Amino acid sequence: MRKRIFSLFFAFVFLFSSIGICNVSEAASASLSVSSTSVAPLGTISVSFSNGSGISGAWIGMYKTGSTDQNWMTYQYIDTKTSGTLTFTAPGDPGTYEFRIFKDSGYVWLASSNTFTVGDTGGTSSPYMTLSSANVAPSEKLNVTYYGGSGISGAWIGMYKPGEADTSYMTYQYIDTKTSGTLTFTAPSEPGTYEFRMFKDNGYVKIATSSQLKVGDTTTYNASLTISSIYSGGVSVSFSGGSGLSGSWVGMFKEGAADSAYLAYQYINTSKNGTLDFATPTEPGTYEFRIFKDSGFVRLATSSKFTVSETNYSPYMTISSTNVTPGSNISVSYYGGSGLSGSWVGLFKAGAADSAYLAYQYINTSKSGTLNFTAPIESGTYEFRIFKDNGFVRLATSSQFTVAQGGITLNATSAKNGILLTWNASSDSSVVGYNLYRGNTSRGETSTPITDFYIKGTSHIDLNADPNVISYYILKPVYKNGTEGPASNEAYAYPGTSSSAGMTIVLKINDPYMSVNGISQEIDPGRGTAPMIISSRTLVPIRAIIEAMGGAIFWDEADRKITIQTANKTIELWVDKKDARVNGVNTTTDVPPQIINGRTMVPIRFVTENLNSGVEWDGEQKKITIKVNE
Repeated sequence: MRKRIFSLFFAFVFLFSSIGICNVSEAASASLSVSSTSVAPLGTISVSFSNGSGISGAWIGMYKTGSTDQNWMTYQYIDTKTSGTLTFTAPGDPGTYEFRIFKDSGYVWLASSNTFTVGDTGGTSSPYMTLSSANVAPSEKLNVTYYGGSGISGAWIGMYKPGEADTSYMTYQYIDTKTSGTLTFTAPSEPGTYEFRMFKDNGYVKIATSSQLKVGDTTTYNASLTISSIYSGGVSVSFSGGSGLSGSWVGMFKEGAADSAYLAYQYINTSKNGTLDFATPTEPGTYEFRIFKDSGFVRLATSSKFTVSETNYSPYMTISSTNVTPGSNISVSYYGGSGLSGSWVGLFKAGAADSAYLAYQYINTSKSGTLNFTAPIESGTYEFRIFKDNGFVRLATSSQFTVAQGGITLNATSAKNGILLTWNASSDSSVVGYNLYRGNTSRGETSTPITDFYIKGTSHIDLNADPNVISYYILKPVYKNGTEGPASNEAYAYPGTSSSAGMTIVLKINDPYMSVNGISQEIDPGRGTAPMIISSRTLVPIRAIIEAMGGAIFWDEADRKITIQTANKTIELWVDKKDARVNGVNTTTDVPPQIINGRTMVPIRFVTENLNSGVEWDGEQKKITIKVNE
């Protein structure tokens, strides 16, 4: 109800004002009449009204006779209508009831209806039960409403198969001393006919039996499944006695799994006999097949079990170099892969857990080949690992390689009217300066430096970057003899403006591109990373969005911390933790940042709202619109 709870102060104000405002003719002119003076529990009853107040918020409520105006059981608004008819559902509890009409959204009473009776009120009728439906699907919820209970502690209602002894209940619920009410039961998963019985107390003195309940299809099928052969990479299963219904199917399951937890399935539809071929599971264990009546989970038969054993693999890997510079290329060759779909090779820091990969590439069914990776920018010791399938069953580990100490790490962040480039100084004493190179695509930097003379410091603001696109940079040290050293890692950023206020950024779930003021650009260039929904929250690769807003992103590997900085805000987040900090104040997120496919994904709503920007969600198009206010 829109307005039903008033403070004590407003209650007194309303009391005195209603005395002065509601006149006698207004109360006397309104009228209510019910369609019937007797109705079954939970039956339908209509009430007609005339000469309503015509004031917005006017309403009609259902009451137990003698109760106060504030104790309505249900209500409906009539607002400015002065006449009409409303339909209500009668209470489930037998008794005498009435309707009342009110002037507006308060409790200025105008009229009451004649009374109506629900069920038997004399206490002489026998107990009985009603079902919310006579036919339900297997495992569907249904309501059982009971009347005339014994009122004795321990009274209960049980579900039975007709003809079974009272002691052979399938499930039950206590009603104790209640004489009427409604219970919710779950229908059996097995099709058939069932009923409910009410008992006087905590024994088997039966006082009522419900009408019968039909669950699903009661047709008897003689379906069977037979595993006909197990061969390299596959298994055949023959079926007979199928239901002949559209949507019938056969599924493969791990032993003991729920019917909804199938590993693979094939439709047989109206076919009653036939043979199907399934791929053998990649995970060792015991499996079985099950046949289902139609497109649901009414199981007709289960096959015998079959076992998948672990296969012995002897893969190995070689790497192109044991010493590399930050951000440079390193190749890894693999041999003797599992040949299973989803097999992959990952890049790891030495000693890290198998789930803590820095980057990965699928090799799927390829048993040998060569992959190219970009070396990490952080100095340290690393290795490659090969995995059997789309999990973490490790088959082999490469020799280790070192990312050289003293390598140059280039960083790019949006700055006012341009891009700020920073880097660490080279440890080579023969380096006299640095050349920066820019491009509009990844690995597309030009051969001409962005400055006519090498840069002597360790930072530079590029004020000439194209304001409409992301700029990509590499940096090369310059030696005393005028030659250049190896390139740094690639860094990129979106040029900042004097203010990002008024900017509109649009993203879509599973789309690797975003629109910044109508200009389309890749969110995570070259990697295809896209926004996704996890636990009802949208997570995105945040760097491009923050840089488009003129902010900067920093990563702390040791603490696995993301720091987001703009002109007015600093937001700190930690991977796999809900802890957060905004301008030094501790807070929490609904969903923690996560590393997915080697990329850090951050909850977008939490970040943008804490940057005083608006977020709009279009569920139909799965589109996120960010309106920058900072």
